[in-house]
Amino acid sequence: MKCRTPDVTRLSRDGGRDVSRLVYFALPPCSFAWSDRCGRQYRRSLFGIPIVSQHFHLGTETSVTDNPYEAPSSFPSSPHSHLLEPQQPAERPVGVTLLAALNFIGGVLLFGVQFLLIANLGAMEESLRTVGIPPILMIVGVMFLALLAIASGVGMWLGTKWGWWLASFYYVYSVFRNGSALLTVISMADQLEDTARGPGYYIAKHSVRIVIHALLFLYFFKGNVLAFFGLANLNKGQAVGILIGACTAISVAMTAVGLALN
Repeated sequence: MKCRTPDVTRLSRDGGRDVSRLVYFALPPCSFAWSDRCGRQYRRSLFGIPIVSQHFHLGTETSVTDNPYEAPSSFPSSPHSHLLEPQQPAERPVGVTLLAALNFIGGVLLFGVQFLLIANLGAMEESLRTVGIPPILMIVGVMFLALLAIASGVGMWLGTKWGWWLASFYYVYSVFRNGSALLTVISMADQLEDTARGPGYYIAKHSVRIVIHALLFLYFFKGNVLAFFGLANLNKGQAVGILIGACTAISVAMTAVGLALN
């Protein structure tokens, strides 16, 4: 039997060819698949766009059957189907695990040391005021560091974004704090000559701490570390500026408070 397609132009004798094309487009494609042979050979298009095709390609081959009315044995997959697959969470780097444990343990110990400082605050007051540190300001500073270390340790362990920010701030602030201590030791080098350890010991101690904390801060900008915290697209320059600006503001504020209390 010869495969013939319906002449839809006969559906409207007075409406013209434009109306017939509209009727043709509205009819379901299956109405033209009269047979298997017709279904494979028949092609029609509207303004150059094929309406009926043997396969619908969405990125992969589709397995079809000989019968045009039978459901295909497999369905095409979208080229973006991998986006729907659950993403595996990034594995916590070993360095982050160690730093999280150290920060948390160190913060707990520092929080306990704070009570010892309060108990011996009277004996330490004269020496603290000699170097320009009000006793109350030292207690507030120690408590701030203890809470910051504990919070950053928890945040690093959980891999949260705020954990990255707190840990990075902790190391930048440590660089500022040891830098301030180093400048104080250098300015008081003559007074420290008569001490048992001398100024050289304190200069070396704070210098090493500055280098270590600076390297730890840079470690948090490694690709695998940022990916673990969900910050793979972080603007590094902007983040460094925010952290340095925050530490500068806190250091200036604490210096101003110290001068006012003295």
